[in-house]
Amino acid sequence: MKSLVEKIVNRFIFQIPENLRVLKAIHKISKLETPKIEYGHDVVVFSKDRPLQLKALIESYQYYCEDPVKLNIIYNASDHDYQNAYDSLFDELKEFISLTVKDNIGFRNSLLNVFEALYQPKMYFLVDDLIFKKRFCTKDFLKFDRSYIPSLRMGTHLKKSYTQQKNQSLPILDKINKSQYSWFYSKSELDWAYPLSVDGHIFFRDEIEIMVNALDFKAPNSFEAKLQKFNRLYKKKIGVCEEVSIILNIPCNKVQVENENISGDFHQRDLLQHFYLKKIDIKSYDCFKNESCHQDVELKLLDIESCKK
Repeated sequence: MKSLVEKIVNRFIFQIPENLRVLKAIHKISKLETPKIEYGHDVVVFSKDRPLQLKALIESYQYYCEDPVKLNIIYNASDHDYQNAYDSLFDELKEFISLTVKDNIGFRNSLLNVFEALYQPKMYFLVDDLIFKKRFCTKDFLKFDRSYIPSLRMGTHLKKSYTQQKNQSLPILDKINKSQYSWFYSKSELDWAYPLSVDGHIFFRDEIEIMVNALDFKAPNSFEAKLQKFNRLYKKKIGVCEEVSIILNIPCNKVQVENENISGDFHQRDLLQHFYLKKIDIKSYDCFKNESCHQDVELKLLDIESCKK
């Protein structure tokens, strides 16, 4: 018991500098003014040992997005086999990529380096086990001020939380235009009450940059976990989504050790063996109404050669 108490106390003491930076950052963010409506945005993608899944993400983004931008990618390759696959992927899809940064100086430093290349007023993050499944125009999500956090991952059919393994009630949804609904994060539960997600939630870039500079983290999972220190500020925001979600997270495997998130058992090494011969059939998920943001659906593969015929 004493050891546990000591660990808790030490952790609290260790986090004091960061918590002080968070308080200053919250004050700084609260003073930011909302610029006039601008539709410029950047997209930052996180990937580790998943070149096959990253390819599906990029291809589905290009297929379904009506106003795509070039992607900024931070990636990590555990060995030469993964690196060679990434090199092949980046060469094949170079016209869709603005920047690739290999995470060999620490994820936080890599992310800060990417921020030096970003200049658009808004941005969102993606992770490599996401796939786009519905046509959309990003501009429809960029017209909102700082009181909103629009989401590409939420939709009116999401009644379960995969990560929590629980049912979730739909919040009170107000139809605000022909295709979009709004809700209050503070009056919702589970995924509907989670504004600070790195799975397709749209933020003002200056706010995220302030948060990144205030936090200590080692990888995408701890980055998202640390973002929750700003929850008291962002819980007040209003969400916006379309009736059918734009993206789906397919957790068929797990590449990180920061937490014990559940996932499928399709090992990334097995997927790597398919990289040069097969591709994920992105159209097979078209307008799929998943029951949760994360859903371990079948990963459907196509022979690359047959796709060329």
